[in-house]
Amino acid sequence: MNRALASTLSAINGLVALVIVLVGAVAGYGLAGQSAAGALVGAIGGFVIAAVSCGVIAYLTLIERHLAQIAGQPLSRSLVNIPKADNRIENPKADNRIEPTL
Repeated sequence: MNRALASTLSAINGLVALVIVLVGAVAGYGLAGQSAAGALVGAIGGFVIAAVSCGVIAYLTLIERHLAQIAGQPLSRSLVNIPKADNRIENPKADNRIEPTL
């Protein structure tokens, strides 16, 4: 159940970020007396809030995927196709090894 919830959260994370930016723009527009400059400032503020909050969720999702990969569990399929990290270092062949000399 937890894996399903994590997959759902990672799928809607981008949509939540977009909503936060739009709400910030609308709030700035209304608070600044219906000016475009207020909407821009509100959108920038919403972007900062979305970057922090949704960025933390994105990093937690990435950590969850890496931990599942380390544990050998199959990765859950989410609605968003997140590429798998494949930065493993292969063991070099014995004849290609560099031995330290003293």
